[in-house]
Amino acid sequence: MTASVVASMSCDNGPVEPTFGQFAMERVLVGPRYGKVLVRGDTAFTARTDGLMEAVTISGGRTLWRARLRSDGVPLMSPSAVLTRDLLVIGVAGRVIALRRSDGSEAWRYEDPARPTLADYEIATDSDYVSFGEQRGRATALNARTGAIVWQRQLMADDPQSATRGLLFIDGLLVLQRNRSSVDAADGEPLVFAVRAATGEAVWTIRVNRAALLDNWGGQSTVAGPGRIVFALKSGRIFSVSPADGVVQWTAAPLTTSPGDFRDLVVSGTQLLASCVTAPAGVQALRLSDGAQEWFLESPVGAAISGLAVSPGQVSYSAFGGQLLTIDRTTRRASVIDADAIRVSGVGAVFFPTPVYAGELLLAPTSEGLVVLRPRR
Repeated sequence: MTASVVASMSCDNGPVEPTFGQFAMERVLVGPRYGKVLVRGDTAFTARTDGLMEAVTISGGRTLWRARLRSDGVPLMSPSAVLTRDLLVIGVAGRVIALRRSDGSEAWRYEDPARPTLADYEIATDSDYVSFGEQRGRATALNARTGAIVWQRQLMADDPQSATRGLLFIDGLLVLQRNRSSVDAADGEPLVFAVRAATGEAVWTIRVNRAALLDNWGGQSTVAGPGRIVFALKSGRIFSVSPADGVVQWTAAPLTTSPGDFRDLVVSGTQLLASCVTAPAGVQALRLSDGAQEWFLESPVGAAISGLAVSPGQVSYSAFGGQLLTIDRTTRRASVIDADAIRVSGVGAVFFPTPVYAGELLLAPTSEGLVVLRPRR
C-alpha cells in the first residue's frame, strides 16, 4: 500500500482552501467532536465533548440548535445515536433520550435506575421501534414516537457476563448478538437471536457450533444486504445468514488468530467492507454473495479507532494515532492526513471517531472541530 501524509496547514472557522492528499478543505466547525456523525439531507448531527449535541448545516456550517445532554463534567464521548422520521435518539449515561430533529427539544426519555441500559454503546431503530443494548440477556423495544415500552423479554437465562450488541432491524425482525466477557463458548449456547420487532416473539436462534466454525461470541457489528444478514464474531470471523430462518449462507475466516478482533462492517454495492483491528490492521473487501476476499489493504498507520466511512469511491477511518486514512477503492491507494496536520487557531486537530460521507463530502470529527473535506478536482 502506498500512502501520502500531508503537511501542517492552519485554518479557522469559515471557508478555507488548503489541500490534504485526496481532499481539499471545505470548512471547520470549531468545537471538539467525538462520535459518529449522522446526516439527514443538509443537516449533520454531532456530539461535542463539552456535553452538547449539535445540529449544523453541511453546506453553510450554520448552527441550527444545541442541546445539552451532559452537565456532570463527564465528556460526551461517542454516544450511540440513530435517526427516526422526526427524532434524533441518543444513548447517554444509561438513558435513552429522543430529541426533535427540528429544534433539539426533548420529546421523550427512557431510563430504568434499577437496570441501566447499554444504549451508550448500542442503539437501533426502524423508525417504528427503538431498541438498545442491555445486560443479563434482556431485550426491550420502545415506541419510537412516544418512548413507551412496547415489550420486554428475557432472551436467555440471566447471565451477568452477557450483553446484547450488534442490534439490527430488518424485514419486521429485531436481530441481536450475544456478547459475553468470557472468550469461551460452548456448543449449543445461544449466539444470535431474531425476534419479531412488534411483539418480541422468538423467530429463530443461532447457537454456537464449533464444527460450523461459529465458535466465538458476537462482536460489535451487524449489517444487512440483499437477502442476508452479516455478523462479525469476536475472533474476527464473519458469517452471513438468511433473514427468513437464520440458516448460515457462508463464513469467512479471520485474517489472523486473535481472541478479539472487533470489526466494523459496511455493505456497499456487491462488496462487504470490513475493518481489521488486530495485526495485520487494515481494510478487507469481501464479495457479498459468497464471502470470498476481493482485496485487503494493510494500513500504513495502524488500526481503526472508528467505524468505516464508505462512499462509492472511497473508504475512510480514524486511526488509533489520530490520523485520517482514506483508501481509493478503484486504485487501492491510501492517503493519510496526519494528526495535527490541520491546525485550528494554531492548535493541531486529532481525528476522532467516526467520520461519515455526505454525498462527496467527508465529515470528520476532530479534537478541534468538525472538519468538512471535499475531493480534489
